[in-house]
Amino acid sequence: MRRLETPPVSHSFPNLAGYHVGLKLEEKLKKGVASTTTRLRESKTTKKVFFPKKRMGTSTSKLKSERKKLPLGRHVRIKRKDYTTEMTCEVDYPCEVDDYIDAILYEPPPELGPPKGIVVCAPGSLGGLGPGIIKGTEKGIDKDHTKGVYGAIYIRLGLELANCRECSWNWETKRERKSRMDLRRHNERLSVAVLQIDWSFRVSGHIRLKSTLVHGVNDVRAAVNYMCSRYNLPGCVLIGNSFGGPSVWAATTHLPKKRVLAVVSFAGSARGGPIFEKQNLGTVSAARNFKKPCLILHGTHDANVALPIAMKIHQAAGKTSTLVVVMNGEHIFAFKRHLVYPLAKRFILHTLFGSRVAKPLAHNINLVSATREGGTRSLSVEPADLEVVKKNRFCSFRTRQWWRGGGGEPRPKMIKKRSSSAARRKRRSKQRTKGVGIGPKSIASAGDSTLAGYIGYNE
Repeated sequence: MRRLETPPVSHSFPNLAGYHVGLKLEEKLKKGVASTTTRLRESKTTKKVFFPKKRMGTSTSKLKSERKKLPLGRHVRIKRKDYTTEMTCEVDYPCEVDDYIDAILYEPPPELGPPKGIVVCAPGSLGGLGPGIIKGTEKGIDKDHTKGVYGAIYIRLGLELANCRECSWNWETKRERKSRMDLRRHNERLSVAVLQIDWSFRVSGHIRLKSTLVHGVNDVRAAVNYMCSRYNLPGCVLIGNSFGGPSVWAATTHLPKKRVLAVVSFAGSARGGPIFEKQNLGTVSAARNFKKPCLILHGTHDANVALPIAMKIHQAAGKTSTLVVVMNGEHIFAFKRHLVYPLAKRFILHTLFGSRVAKPLAHNINLVSATREGGTRSLSVEPADLEVVKKNRFCSFRTRQWWRGGGGEPRPKMIKKRSSSAARRKRRSKQRTKGVGIGPKSIASAGDSTLAGYIGYNE
């Protein structure tokens, strides 16, 4: 009897049937029918080899090709003196101030033509990439291409408004289908150019100085004039976060009325008193004189800026203002960005293109919260109805200065030493009896002096 040779495949089979199956497998591998990662399953009894069924669906390479990321903006440098006459202050800023403003410009692609609207975004006191990400102030605008900035509200706003496309929080377009707003803008070529600026100075303990706000206003004015002259458009929408809020509000009084179409404030702070009012830098007075639409977004758990500041600005702005109070929202909206971002985008599109693109927001106070199913619940309330905010216990004994603060310090003082149980009970009883001051009496019938002592207000 003729002796069988060793099979030419990597696996040796104990019987003749296995040998023939191995030969068939080798032929399929040569023809490219079977994948090289195909594993053989061998039965214990019959020693037969079975080929696994091919998985249905698209391959990973095809899925990766479908998930395309929108192109990021390009970096530009703006010389302030070329686009504005700078304001001066009696006491100059104690740190170094650059003559150029670093910014990221999001322009529409060539197939959409020139932009039909302009948006200018201002960051917080420490600069960076704005709200939406934790430690965003530590990530400069030169790191906009890294994975650590996924979730930044300003970047996603610039990408979607410029490209008329929806994207996720990591800038991927997972589907070809567009929303109604983006589809209508794409068909009518209603794209928007967005400029995200960084301050030409670095705040290091000088946030309360008047000269700091003066340089912030100069940066905003130069950015607005740069964009309007570049695209030959009359006005733009201003967005400010934290320190960018008072900078944007003060810039509305030092720019022509046609230059500013609307204002959006993400947890914006405030400035007031005779020192700031002398040069028309007061936040509440600027909101009172601004007769155009404005959107104010604020969280109930904001430890850097008190909620009554946003409520006071909303009351001063009048009937054209919309206040959105985010339940359990913090200062940078890192965990609530999915609640505030759609409202901001909808407000901007309605301001620029009207009701044919986006529906308007109601000019009142909206209490927004997240549902268990992942949706959004919005409730229109009155100032007196915000007493329910007290039940969230964000004014607890360990963070009792979140609401008022001793002298306007930027961060609450945490109690490090653990006191006795009797002292804690006594402290809690005092805080329960102490009023928080968010009712209509403290908001509607008070002047700017009522904000003195609140965190986020300096005079």
